[in-house]
Amino acid sequence: MMDVKAYQDCYFNLLAFEKNFRQFIQRKVGDNDLTFSHIMILIYLDSYGSCGQKELTVTFNASSAAMAVSIARLEEKGLILKTADEEDKRNNIIDISPAGHNYVAEIMAQRNEALASEKENEILSTEEISLLTKLQK
Repeated sequence: MMDVKAYQDCYFNLLAFEKNFRQFIQRKVGDNDLTFSHIMILIYLDSYGSCGQKELTVTFNASSAAMAVSIARLEEKGLILKTADEEDKRNNIIDISPAGHNYVAEIMAQRNEALASEKENEILSTEEISLLTKLQK
């Protein structure tokens, strides 16, 4: 069992990892009017399939208003599809569009390319990869 200090260290390491990952993604996508949160929503939908807007709000620990703005932006760019939930009219079903899927595939290809290059390999040190693996377990 981990003590409080170990949990704190774990938490701060995750924060540092998230910061590095956020910077990496923003560098790779450049200035295209999408934020890190937008990209993470796309990656989530690409990985897990369609889901309700409420589920996205909870998953990303966002306010309903903030998620509605993100959904509107992604829909405007043609990266997601939004339909009314027939079972719950207060909810929308959000799915990734073919253009959104292509966008995520492009980001992932860039990420894989960067990880393979010696120069960009500093994204995660060997110690960070080891720690991340431990945390996932």
